[in-house]
Amino acid sequence: MVITKRLLLLATVLIAFFGFVATPQTRERARIESDLAKWRSEIDGVDRKIVELLNRRAEYVLKLSPLKQQLGSEVRDPGREAIVLGKLKKASAGPLPDESLEDIYQAIMGAMRDLQSRE
Repeated sequence: MVITKRLLLLATVLIAFFGFVATPQTRERARIESDLAKWRSEIDGVDRKIVELLNRRAEYVLKLSPLKQQLGSEVRDPGREAIVLGKLKKASAGPLPDESLEDIYQAIMGAMRDLQSRE
């Protein structure tokens, strides 16, 4: 109840000071902007997790690299990459199309190959 009274007082002050009256359009815009900010915040959190997982993947690749060198294996293994892409497509329930998923993972695997080549 105290919060409602404070909000009412604040609204009254704003209207008196700025001559601002919230219309249905401005309320709808404010709601949309609030929703947009919420979803962007959620996406930011997902992006942080993706970066964390990419770095973990890179750490594993760096541990794998000397083993491949000991076996005389090439950095790039097209057969293994095809298996990885197949598993990922099978695991994906969408809405990301398989072609997009493949493009993303081709870029990831390329970055991991570059990382191995530096070692």
